[in-house]
Amino acid sequence: MSTQIVNGYPCRDCTDVDLAKKRIDPAHPKDGPDGVDAPHRKAAREEQTKNLQALGAIPLEASGTVGTRFNALA
Repeated sequence: MSTQIVNGYPCRDCTDVDLAKKRIDPAHPKDGPDGVDAPHRKAAREEQTKNLQALGAIPLEASGTVGTRFNALA
């Protein structure tokens, strides 16, 4: 099988193609879809959280369900 491009990622075999279809870089599969779990992104998120806490900002809770409704007037 020749090299092909799927979602912008170079793929050498069917496993790479399957990962690329899920928007996971076959060269760095542990980074997750679109690189969200990449080490440099994790470090940036942690630093941003630390900076917000130093400013007294209230951190967002990760316990909410995605897609639920939010009433800003409540």
